[in-house]
Amino acid sequence: MSDWRRVEEIVHAALEHAPGERQAFVRDACGNDENLHAEVESLLANASAAEQSTFRIGEPVVDLVGQRIGTYRIESILGAGGMGEVYRARDTKLARDVAIKVLPRDFASDPERLSRFQREARVLASLNHPHIGAIHGFEESPGIAALVLELVEGPTLAERIEKGPVSLGDALKIARQIAEALDAAHEKGIVHRDLKPANIKLTADGQVKVLDFGLAKFAHSSNQSSAPATETLATREGAIFGTPAYMSPEQARGLSVDKRADIWAFGCVLYEMLAGREAFPGRTVSDRIAAVIEREPDWSRLPDSTPDTVRRLVRRCLDKDVSHRLRDIGDASEELSDIVHDRAPIVAKPRILPWMAGATVILLGIAAGVMFFWTATPPVEPIRPVRFLLTPPKGHTFANTIPASSVAIPSPDGRNVVFRAATASGQFSLWIQALDSNSARQIPGSEDAVYPFWSPDGRYVAFGAGDTLKRVPVAGGEAQIITTISNGPLGATWNNDGVIVLAPGNQRGLYRVRASGGTAEPLTQLDKTRSENSHRWPRFLPDGDHFLYTARSDSPENTGIYVGSLATGQRKWLMPAQSGANYVAPGHLLWVRDGTLLAQPFRLETFELTGDATAIAGDVTHGRAGAFGSFSASADGSVVSYTVSQSDRRRLQWFDRSGKAVGEAIAEGDFAQLRLDPSGRRAVVYRTSKEDGSRDIWTIDLTTRLPTRISSSPSNDWYPTWSPDGTQILYLSERHGAAEFYLKHADGGGEEKLVWSITGNAAPTDWSRDGQRIAFYANADVTGERHFDLWILPLPWGAKPMPISRTPFSEWMGRFSPDGRWLAYSSNETGTEEVYVRALDGEARKGISLKGGMQPIWTRDGKELLYLAPGNQLMSVAVVPGFTDPPKRLFVGCGEPSESYYQLFDVSPDGLRTLWLCSPPQEASTNVIAIGWMQQLPH
Repeated sequence: MSDWRRVEEIVHAALEHAPGERQAFVRDACGNDENLHAEVESLLANASAAEQSTFRIGEPVVDLVGQRIGTYRIESILGAGGMGEVYRARDTKLARDVAIKVLPRDFASDPERLSRFQREARVLASLNHPHIGAIHGFEESPGIAALVLELVEGPTLAERIEKGPVSLGDALKIARQIAEALDAAHEKGIVHRDLKPANIKLTADGQVKVLDFGLAKFAHSSNQSSAPATETLATREGAIFGTPAYMSPEQARGLSVDKRADIWAFGCVLYEMLAGREAFPGRTVSDRIAAVIEREPDWSRLPDSTPDTVRRLVRRCLDKDVSHRLRDIGDASEELSDIVHDRAPIVAKPRILPWMAGATVILLGIAAGVMFFWTATPPVEPIRPVRFLLTPPKGHTFANTIPASSVAIPSPDGRNVVFRAATASGQFSLWIQALDSNSARQIPGSEDAVYPFWSPDGRYVAFGAGDTLKRVPVAGGEAQIITTISNGPLGATWNNDGVIVLAPGNQRGLYRVRASGGTAEPLTQLDKTRSENSHRWPRFLPDGDHFLYTARSDSPENTGIYVGSLATGQRKWLMPAQSGANYVAPGHLLWVRDGTLLAQPFRLETFELTGDATAIAGDVTHGRAGAFGSFSASADGSVVSYTVSQSDRRRLQWFDRSGKAVGEAIAEGDFAQLRLDPSGRRAVVYRTSKEDGSRDIWTIDLTTRLPTRISSSPSNDWYPTWSPDGTQILYLSERHGAAEFYLKHADGGGEEKLVWSITGNAAPTDWSRDGQRIAFYANADVTGERHFDLWILPLPWGAKPMPISRTPFSEWMGRFSPDGRWLAYSSNETGTEEVYVRALDGEARKGISLKGGMQPIWTRDGKELLYLAPGNQLMSVAVVPGFTDPPKRLFVGCGEPSESYYQLFDVSPDGLRTLWLCSPPQEASTNVIAIGWMQQLPH
């Protein structure tokens, strides 16, 4: 299934175009993604009346009023949508009014759209029912294809509901006629797939007509009344057809559907008539999809006068488990008919004999005793599985700049969660919310926090912030520094003895530190024989000595989950995995594989997995090769949380100095760390592999749009930098537990060359214009500290590097000025990342940004320094004279704010344009809370 946020973006943009321009726009926006194309077309074709008016659908592509199609004279336009215009016409031969649905001229030459249009004609021709709009014929002429339909006068059910709830009596009569129409279609082996109030007409004499079978499918070729509509309905797995608010859960997931999808939609329509509002409302498409999949309707919205029989019918239609849903719409039709005609079941009145009266007294006494015992000692019922979306605080979104840190973390007892939330300008902090409350409170002093975790008693929350690990009392109080770290943590855990095990960053093993504060000490060491490059995601087991963690390796077969020990330092392999693991009482491990959250029985006594793994949730945000799984759980297992996958695709797009897009998007993919070559004709990025999650270097020709792969190692290759003449690319690779700098021809030919390496974390960030120096940043194993410092590597290769900064803070992303006199960089010395420049021929330096800044870039003429301020604001500072002018805001860049090292933009050689990696608009992370999930496990 395509990312709904991307689908929604394209649909909204398409609906802002004139109808005749939409086809070309959608084709360009969707590129080669066929599933995305199909989903966008479906939504455009089936937009509700309200959506059409909002986005100005309703004007015909070509005004046919006054023209003839066959024997039909077009008299007026009735409406228009993504799949055709509907006109009132006069049948001049039979002297009757009809409706004519005309496929737009642009679409008539599209075989797929024409096939769908012809299929609608065949479906309607096979149906003959008083509650289904009839078809009179199919007309074709050069450039035009048209359905001749029964003209149904009167409002749609959607227009009726806009006035308020429908009375119970009228709602039941309408519902019964809809059910009869669906029953007739299902008898023919046809599933509507897009039943909704906008496709239902109400005539003046109280008759119902179900319209628009454009998405209907024949389930089978024969006319077997008992045969269900089967899986052959789906044109392809993963493609979604229909209207989100009325889709069944299986339809919303892009799975195959049968007639029970219509039964679900029928339940939605009946609920909406009675309640006066949608069963699954939402502000956006993705909100509605999430509601359909995860939430129950608000049953309290049904009028108090609604009979239990009707409530029960609606619930049976809206059962998310398709196997438990009402199986035949004919049953609903009969039940509604009984209710409408007040035909309650007749029960014979029994004749009570004298001996029965005495027995009845005895039986009543026994029953009373049983009821007393039952009431005094009620049975313990399992918690019914419930899932809901956590709502971020007002004016905030769940911070998703670090996907692995975006999940809400349940407290050990499952009563509260802690999560990161960001303001519109990209400033984020931690919040705590009780799960029985609708409000959250901010944790003071938690600005820029990452990877929060709880103390075992739930009294503290700890987190990484810059170069430190901190803790803060949940009840209130100041944050305290526990220890210094490099750039993590990549997970941490806290036991009952006050020991914290943490992963301080990449290329490192785990460390231990007292929760009360102190120096972190090494705990595990990377196994170079297994090509391990980091240990991460530690989680204590209940004994407080043993802990789970993930060893990430350059060799994917060696990446997996281990059990380690504080006391012995020994470790035991558990299984290969792509994420961390959580243990939950009374005995299961949770982990993520290929986006599926799994639970498997785990024996604490022997640290062994037993039995089979059970899928708990799908589409969980995750990385590959041991990167991360965005989920968490309370220690008692009562609550599990996870985030839903987000798209990392970014489009490459030029913008002028005012922020206006220039030309069409050049390319789209999982790109990051953009750099332009000196000529401005090529871009270099790293691209994440869908197969194994590794990062490889690619170039993109901005004229031909052709990509060229530069590297292809199974490890991470990133931080690409052009040579001054644009003939070579320097990049970082993490292959042998070290930071290795490789050099390769920019045309992708020849062999790569290892030119320099160091132990620890380091990355090249720029190559001076004179070709004599490389700027890089590095941490602990180079400087002896756990923060980043700026370094210069003189050329030729093999020369000794020279430090530029040696401070207690982190400085990184150094960029040479064109004249080689200055180095621009970012530093966190104020507690917020800011941009500075430092003279390379002395100690002089100057602060550039005022309220946050990162990703500094010089224009090629050296007269201007650009950088990003919070909220993706592109800022400009004049270099001459002496950086004395205050920063000037140019525009807000496209996409989501990023981390420092995910370079989002670069400037053209003439300084008149900037090239951006634009991420699609997102609603940030979607946090799902699951309670009672253990009921999914085998019993």
